[in-house]
Amino acid sequence: MMNKQTTINSNPPLTQEKAFIHLLGISGDIPTSALPNIMPSAIYARRLIARLVKDRVIKVVYKDGMRSYRLKEKGKKIVTEENSLRFRNYLTDGNEINKPPSDIVRRKRLLSQSEVLTLMYSAGVFIFDDVKPDIFGNVTLPLADESFDLIPSQTNFLSANGNPTIKAQQHTTQPRLTPAPLEEKKFIKSEARLESGYPPSNAPHITHPSFYTSREYKRVNWNELVGKSSKPQVIRGSRSAGMLLTPTQVFAIYNTGEVMKKWGTGVEIKYLTELEHSLCRNLLSAQYSSAKVGGILIGNNLETLEKYLTDKTAYKGAKKFLESIYNPLYYITNDKYGSVQLNLIANAHHHESFQAMLLAKFKPKDRTYPIEHDALTVDGNPILLLSTPNIPRLIKFKKGLGETDRKGVIFCFDFQVEMLGRYLGNMVEIKSLDFEKVKSRFLK
Repeated sequence: MMNKQTTINSNPPLTQEKAFIHLLGISGDIPTSALPNIMPSAIYARRLIARLVKDRVIKVVYKDGMRSYRLKEKGKKIVTEENSLRFRNYLTDGNEINKPPSDIVRRKRLLSQSEVLTLMYSAGVFIFDDVKPDIFGNVTLPLADESFDLIPSQTNFLSANGNPTIKAQQHTTQPRLTPAPLEEKKFIKSEARLESGYPPSNAPHITHPSFYTSREYKRVNWNELVGKSSKPQVIRGSRSAGMLLTPTQVFAIYNTGEVMKKWGTGVEIKYLTELEHSLCRNLLSAQYSSAKVGGILIGNNLETLEKYLTDKTAYKGAKKFLESIYNPLYYITNDKYGSVQLNLIANAHHHESFQAMLLAKFKPKDRTYPIEHDALTVDGNPILLLSTPNIPRLIKFKKGLGETDRKGVIFCFDFQVEMLGRYLGNMVEIKSLDFEKVKSRFLK
């Protein structure tokens, strides 16, 4: 069988087979729900898994109603011989990745982490230790500052006639996505007041979106890294799966799956505070000294977001988390749509160029306007971009419209129309964006 190639975030490129077993090597246990993010088709996945099981490279685990895949000893030997640096912190004795837990609570947590890792990988985010910058260990001197700029040629992303048409959902698996070519652009850093001794002389510079799991953050010897005076308090109990670092932004990542969770607001505020202190103001202050940490909430589908926003019980348990901790707090789905949304979010210049193109014909934002908005129509009605929905702004937008007689306008992808139409009702006019056209234009 011919192995299909992927060039997402490994150098040299990995075959689909190698990508799968390497992801197993750093996640420990991958659920079937995550396969569409890393396999080109369901047929290919079935054939590959059957062969790897037959060759005793992986095994299938079915327990407590959850089916997943793990490396066997032969598989672990294969990946460690291929790249020992990549797996040195995972496939060691006593490591939870090396010996996945059997109790249901810890296993669910591990599977949830795997869903995040596969989504990050599909979006072109660096996840492997030998590829992403080593922000917690001995590293070289900072690289020269670099920024990415990608200006796509203009095209019409509106569905025919600009009407809120809904396309039938395609139950196909995720094609391999690679970020469009990036142009390097030098810029001069602005001066910033830093704490004494920071940034460390060997602090790395993030030049490509990179993901670090909460496990990586917790295993750091902060006394050795930054000294006792600046050692952060590692927060236990946060639901965060890790942090996404981009050239300009920092995001805390959460995976809610399809379950309505109760959020410990105090714990998550402490987690946010420590990220800002330990990373943005200290360890990586040369790059993030003025950065404000945002959040990304991953869910299995848009119905999960709708339940959070409309179910009184779910909303009560999540209200403060959804509205007042992170801004932005983006919601993306754990599928091919979320992969593209994540790629947009992780590439700020890319994201801003796309949004600027959509708003080019409208009046600019008015800071004195009483309703949340990104631009105004010629009639003075508010426009909000929801292709990458920011939950706090969406809630404020609806509340503001309910308090006035204004009718809003939203831009969203065609797959979001139905859910957002139910949530916002007749308070808005919906402009539907063709998802496939956006993907083909921004992701080559």
